[in-house]
Amino acid sequence: GAGEPDDKFIEERRLLRNAAAVEKNSGIYASSDDEDFQARAKEIELRKTLQSREKADKEAKEAKAKAKAQEKEDKKNEVKLEPKGESDMLFADAEAASGDESEEDKEKKKPEGKKGKEKKEKKSKRKDKKSKEQTADLLDMGADDPPAAAAAKGGDDLDDFFASPPAKKAAGDDFPEPKSKGKDEKAEKKSKKKAKEEPEESEEEEEDKTEKKKRKDKDGKSEKKDKKSSKDKDSKDKKGGKDEKPSRRDAEPPKLIPRTLGGDSRLKATYEARAATDSQAKVPPVVVAFTMSNISEFALTPVSLNLTSSMMARVTAPAPDMASLRAGDEAKMRAELSVGAANKPLKIKCNLKYEATGDGAPAAPVSLTCELLLPCSAFIMPRELPAEEFNQLLSNDLPHKNSAVVEAAGRPFKQTVALLAKLLNLALIQGQEGAASLYGVSVLGHHIAVLAKAKGGSMVSVDMRSSDEALGKELCNEVSALPLFIAQ
Repeated sequence: GAGEPDDKFIEERRLLRNAAAVEKNSGIYASSDDEDFQARAKEIELRKTLQSREKADKEAKEAKAKAKAQEKEDKKNEVKLEPKGESDMLFADAEAASGDESEEDKEKKKPEGKKGKEKKEKKSKRKDKKSKEQTADLLDMGADDPPAAAAAKGGDDLDDFFASPPAKKAAGDDFPEPKSKGKDEKAEKKSKKKAKEEPEESEEEEEDKTEKKKRKDKDGKSEKKDKKSSKDKDSKDKKGGKDEKPSRRDAEPPKLIPRTLGGDSRLKATYEARAATDSQAKVPPVVVAFTMSNISEFALTPVSLNLTSSMMARVTAPAPDMASLRAGDEAKMRAELSVGAANKPLKIKCNLKYEATGDGAPAAPVSLTCELLLPCSAFIMPRELPAEEFNQLLSNDLPHKNSAVVEAAGRPFKQTVALLAKLLNLALIQGQEGAASLYGVSVLGHHIAVLAKAKGGSMVSVDMRSSDEALGKELCNEVSALPLFIAQ
């Protein structure tokens, strides 16, 4: 009829309502983007302050260590002052006299072995035998040799002999008198015994001399070895201890720090997020690996993590509950999410629950509210590509350009490239000295190409090409914050 609205009017009203709804939703997303940017800025600023504090502490420790080492060197290099006055000279002479022992004294102080003891015993036996034979000879000689006979008989007779004055010689006493036959035989026997004993004693003296010489040679060799080893040690210390510390190139590449989810004084939760590379789904899911660490003295039973789905992120595989987590232990749990956007970070609300058991533990279960932040790098999958196709892709299909600079901090260029590939989940296409190219694809089909070049002053430039401008910008922001995520 005339008062009823026509179909055209109804259609226009419906279109206006839809437009208003779209405008309202876009405002909501814009506000959420601003909140995300502010949160990221705060997180980056906090990490920078923490890193600067750690660096300052490290430099202070190194300065203390250097000061201690310098003090030790100064003590070693102190030279003793030479004595100047007479009193100083006297003290120096006394120290030298008391400190320097003769070689014979050192030999006497040395512990005797079995051979030395046996030689001493043999020597004493020979001396006893010799003295006995001498006494027998003297007794046989009798009055012909008064001093010898007196010595053999006793000390009184010997004193009497030396007390009596010697008899005067006659004119013909200068020539020897002829001896009897018995006396001659005794003298010959005596001379033969002396001849036998003399070579034995000379052999013993030679053996003692050779042994002393060997000991001196050994001592000299040991002293030379000690001097040589000390010189080698000093030379190594001067060179900087190259044998003890491995070079920077041989060291393993540094690891990335996992992101923090939340926690309290008893439980700490961290996570790492990556796109699944083995999924057959049209939109591969994002796999989040959580690490739960019990930092308390209580057992936590059970531990659960609930993720809340949103319009842009839907939980496809929730994290299973943990039956128990003992004190000081850590365990992992895994969840999967399907995302509706890959060109901006996404936030997912989480609830972490646990119950502590033990003496002094809280009676009620603990519930912690936290937020899971998924960066844009979590939506990237590494993709290998031939060099020709990569160059063709750069020239035709990747119009958006972004760039960033990373400080290598003394690391080799290869290690910096490995860190970039791990942070952004990219595959290495080409690599040479001072240049490397990387490539990846997002779960929604965006292309990302990166060219890294070594610059002067330990800097690395990162030039990025992408098929989506917002995605390239977000990934460049992550590259700029790379030093904050490197484990020291």
